[in-house]
Amino acid sequence: MSAAEAALGYRLRQYHVGLVCWAGDAASPTDEITRLERAISHVAEQAACHGELVFLPRDESSAWARLPLGIQAKFEEPAASTAEADADIHFAFGDAAEGTAGFRITHRQAVAAQAVALAAGSPAPRVVTFSEVAHVAIMLGSADTNFAETT
Repeated sequence: MSAAEAALGYRLRQYHVGLVCWAGDAASPTDEITRLERAISHVAEQAACHGELVFLPRDESSAWARLPLGIQAKFEEPAASTAEADADIHFAFGDAAEGTAGFRITHRQAVAAQAVALAAGSPAPRVVTFSEVAHVAIMLGSADTNFAETT
């Protein structure tokens, strides 16, 4: 565990929130990944995250992240923390989850929430949380979102 934490530069023995962030249809003159990284950093700052987050560019217009919550078992008001981001940036959040299993689960939930948001059509909702769309995500078969491990 310690070796994995050292390699990631991220503490796995804590609560995490998975986040998928993507740029919408609007063309931007700046590097999209830089915009996404700034938006995710802003969310982490507004949410008073504990430590460094994990940021992984997925492609030229989307990124995955894990927000470190420390001992805080809830992530409140994601819409408020995204308010100042560019209007064409979208956010999908997993539920807060603990430990190494939680690190995986919250990510899968965020990916499932994004799938629901994209399935809703254009324009996609700006902010979506897994807890809001869990039942739809299950019906879409978006991801293995093992509920038993998140409670």
